[in-house]
Order: sequence, then C-alpha cells, then structure tokens
Amino acid sequence: MMQNVCANNVESVIRSVLKHLSQISDIRLPRKTFAKCMFLEGRALAQLQCLDVLIKAAVDGEAVILGTDGTTKWGHKYGTYDASFSDGSVQVIGLREMSSGSAECTLYVLKEVILIFLNIIQRSPLPCSKNCICH
Repeated sequence: MMQNVCANNVESVIRSVLKHLSQISDIRLPRKTFAKCMFLEGRALAQLQCLDVLIKAAVDGEAVILGTDGTTKWGHKYGTYDASFSDGSVQVIGLREMSSGSAECTLYVLKEVILIFLNIIQRSPLPCSKNCICH
C-alpha cells in the first residue's frame, strides 16, 4: 500500500517479488480483502496515535498550530490538515478528497475530520480523553 499498489494487485506483486528473489512460486498468500482490512486497521491506529498526541498537548497546555494544504492530481483535489507542535513534530490529522480548494470547502472537510476524532473520543474507554477535548 505504501508503494501506491492498489489492494487488488498486492497479491500479484508479492508473488512476483517472491518468485524473482527466492524462486518460490507455489505459496498461499493473503487475499485482497486482507490488504484492505490492514489498510483500515493502519488508518485507525494512525488516528488513535494522532489523537493521543493532541490530548497530551492539551493536557500540557501546549500550543498546537493547525495548518492546511491542498493539491490536485489527475483532476482530483486533495486537502490535508496538519497539527504542528512546539517540538517541531507534525501530525497529519486528515487527508481527504475535496470538491474544490475554496475556503468554504476546506472548512467543511475540516469539520468532518474533527467529527471523526470526536466519535473516536466518545467511544474511548479513557475518561481523560473526553475531558481534554471538552476544555
């Protein structure tokens, strides 16, 4: 997935690499549904990690700078939302396809990203996470 290989082609790419590097050709591999599940799990873990860093910053009273950026690729517009911290680290809190690069669209998509984080917090078993975001 990190090499821009769609989930439908992961199996064939792995087979090709195994065949050329180790001459293994008859091996049972996970199917594309496994790759798709792993992508979703990875995204969920990334969101939890980002949320953890944001909550820690809120507890410590650290200033967090929110930044946005956008690009167009093959006629599709994409926007990112980043949180920058005082130690120089940056967490991407969202990457979404957008209908346009207007300020209105950027704000609308940012609200969607924040709603996702609020939903994660509401499901969180940790009481401190609910308190940090509310303040």
